[in-house]
Amino acid sequence: MREIRNLSVKMLTLNFSTAVPVFNLSINASKANSLCFEDASVVRALAYVIILLVSLAGNSMTIAVVFRGRLHMKNVHLFLLNMAIADLVVTVVYMPRMVVMMLYGNSWLVTGTFGLILCRTVPFLHHMSILVSVFTILGATLDRFFAMVFPLRKIMTSCVGKTIVVCIWLVAGILRLPYAISAVLKNNGYYFSCSGNLKRIFGKHTELYHSVLLAIYCTLLVTTIVLYSVTILKLKGNDPPVLCNDAARAKRAQASKKLLNMLIVILVCFILCWFMYFFALSILPRPLSCETMFFRFFLAHSNSALNPCILAVFDFRYRRGYKTILNKIAPCFKVIEYTDSVPEASVSTIKTRTNCRLANSRV
Repeated sequence: MREIRNLSVKMLTLNFSTAVPVFNLSINASKANSLCFEDASVVRALAYVIILLVSLAGNSMTIAVVFRGRLHMKNVHLFLLNMAIADLVVTVVYMPRMVVMMLYGNSWLVTGTFGLILCRTVPFLHHMSILVSVFTILGATLDRFFAMVFPLRKIMTSCVGKTIVVCIWLVAGILRLPYAISAVLKNNGYYFSCSGNLKRIFGKHTELYHSVLLAIYCTLLVTTIVLYSVTILKLKGNDPPVLCNDAARAKRAQASKKLLNMLIVILVCFILCWFMYFFALSILPRPLSCETMFFRFFLAHSNSALNPCILAVFDFRYRRGYKTILNKIAPCFKVIEYTDSVPEASVSTIKTRTNCRLANSRV
């Protein structure tokens, strides 16, 4: 009996001793591939969850407000709708991936055929949506430029606006397609990782591809800034002639300028949020620290949560639409009173039906 007990104790000791190295190896592998394997990783994951929820709710409500209020019939709101869709794609597709990275590192938790599909789809949609946002900002800028600098010419019609939106997604998808083709799942022994190998497609011209993409981003943003500058200078330099009631013209001009200011704020926030994402790898020494990597992605993705907030601050229609949706979803929000009223500029324009020079500036 004593021999049996001794044998069982030896077996338990053997099993425990052989199990411990495997456990330690898995822990070491987890730490080796983690983005940030400190205690703060949980806090960072919670921070990502917050912007994920805000972005998900805000952009979903933006899409609902645009369609319910038929604002998509006007080009500038069509572009804002397109940006909300792009932000929603980033939120749904890539932010959950970032939460996983904060907790588990670079490990790709889904394997097999479905894991490979996700590995190729998630980065592709993420990069495509970023490019869509940049193109959309330029589209909204062009709409304001033609509407306010050339108000008597109907250049950006509804048909042109919808065509631009379709072309934006097509061009962005084509430019980012190599990411979907080159992504592969790698078995690193104790974990799988998803990575793109663009050299499979471009070979020694991989850096040229990255340079072209960066040049496209910079060109689009610089063009946007130039167009806004010309628009502002034009408005300040040329006071439109009085073709109708002064009060109606002044109110309409005020509404147009407020919309222009909102779009400028959206542009500035986009540049501030995404600057580190685009240029950190170029201006900072590698490898990047955990803190730098976190803020690089967090600041960039927080832009998706900021855009609905900007719309709520500057435009009463979005603010009122958000309140309506919240009142229907949660009864506790019914304490919110509708203090927002339709600007007199819109009412005056509708009543007078005049042909003011700024009346063609579509708000």
